[in-house]
Amino acid sequence: MNFDFIAPWYDQLAGMVFGDSIRCSQGAFMDHLPEQGEILILGGGTGWVLQELFRQKPQLSVTYVEASQKMLEISQQKLPVAYRQQVKFIHGTEQDVKGYFDGIITFYLLDVYTVEEQRVMMQRIALLAKKDTLWLVADFQLTGAKEHFWQNILLQTMFLFFRIVAAVNVQKLPDYEDLFSDHPFQRLGKKTFFGKMIFAAIYKAIK
Repeated sequence: MNFDFIAPWYDQLAGMVFGDSIRCSQGAFMDHLPEQGEILILGGGTGWVLQELFRQKPQLSVTYVEASQKMLEISQQKLPVAYRQQVKFIHGTEQDVKGYFDGIITFYLLDVYTVEEQRVMMQRIALLAKKDTLWLVADFQLTGAKEHFWQNILLQTMFLFFRIVAAVNVQKLPDYEDLFSDHPFQRLGKKTFFGKMIFAAIYKAIK
């Protein structure tokens, strides 16, 4: 799996298909994060998330982890100079992260992994949380409603596209309710976008 090839066009392609729905989902619960503290962003993509985070919460410190070297480089280039001392960039995955965080952000991350890999990642990420840590999630979902039959067609097209351009070999979206049920997190809120095919949710660690 490698997103380096598509990185320069990733945001433009997402905007062509989903409009501003993806960005709206990513910003939906950022205002709930603390004004100060340590935030972990896993799979941050090309860096828009960082810009929006600092727009809303300019005093935060961030550990920014991205497996794609090209996407990491684009994120570094986009970050305003004023915030560069507040961000630690890591080329890697959750396995390369140590410590505890006041907030965790995983946007459109688990949907490129198999069910088994998702469970292992959730276990590792959950260990990075303190009591009361907020975990922000945004991703795709299928509603199952008959009037939303187009969702599955679009989803299968996405799976095929990313299999070709990034070697992503998955056929099923994460079941977040099931994944979080194995860990001490309580969902505080959820919002939907793009005909309910996109959702944003916020969880709080209660351990």
